[in-house]
Amino acid sequence: MAPFDANNWQLFVQRNSYAEAPIQKTVSFDQGKARIQADTTTPEGPGVMAYGNMCTKQRVFSPDLKGTNLFEFTLEDYSHSGPFLNKYIMRGDSSDFEDPVKGSFVTGFGLAISSFQGMVGDKPVSRRIAPEDTVERVVQIHFDWFSKAGIFFYLGRNIVAGDTEKTPLLDRELNDRIIENKIPRDYTFPEMIPNITLPGHQVTQAQRFNPAGDNCGWGHRYGLQLTDDGNTLSWLMDGKMMDTVDISGFFSSSPGCVADGAFATIVGGGSYEQNTWTLSDLRIE
Repeated sequence: MAPFDANNWQLFVQRNSYAEAPIQKTVSFDQGKARIQADTTTPEGPGVMAYGNMCTKQRVFSPDLKGTNLFEFTLEDYSHSGPFLNKYIMRGDSSDFEDPVKGSFVTGFGLAISSFQGMVGDKPVSRRIAPEDTVERVVQIHFDWFSKAGIFFYLGRNIVAGDTEKTPLLDRELNDRIIENKIPRDYTFPEMIPNITLPGHQVTQAQRFNPAGDNCGWGHRYGLQLTDDGNTLSWLMDGKMMDTVDISGFFSSSPGCVADGAFATIVGGGSYEQNTWTLSDLRIE
């Protein structure tokens, strides 16, 4: 395992909050571990959310993603102080009431391999840029964790030309009915995969519910892997391969975007008022 090192990682500019709340975010390193913290002094309320993030300063994966490229580390711990938000923050709406199905939004967390420094939804691949004009490419695994419904994992990539014509939008009503009827462990949502996840940033290629069975996001090791020269995408949890999907042509459809390799990015999202994520045992190869 390699250590997290301040010489190799940096904060990057990302939206702070759906509510435009001012965020104080930091990243620190100690004995091979990284600590990402995001705080806000904005009064609590719907939409007040804090993001903490960091990315590699240089491209760390092989040119043109040749061979196998792996990004893996342990999310040791997550701590939070302050009220939690409800799921309507995830739909772009504000509400003062907790959702009866999903409950409060606890935290989200993800890791990405990309041609730029960032995640799905960041400026180079935001919904404000038409898919046919999108030249950057990013793949990621992330989870969203809710107090009642539990933890959901999404393996995906950004939207590119042709996706909106051939890929359906996520059926939110069907999704909520499945959740309300107590999703079985390891359910992979075949009725809705692949789909374009609102608000239109990502093509979700695989989705899982609580694969470890403990309904907990921390205390686990996460990995994102590209094989077959960037044409096959997988994610791992605690060393176990969870999902593998074919993304043939995704990176090559933007010639040169990963000619010099790709960046690694980590992002945590949480509610008002303070959020801290602790990471260890980094592996990039």
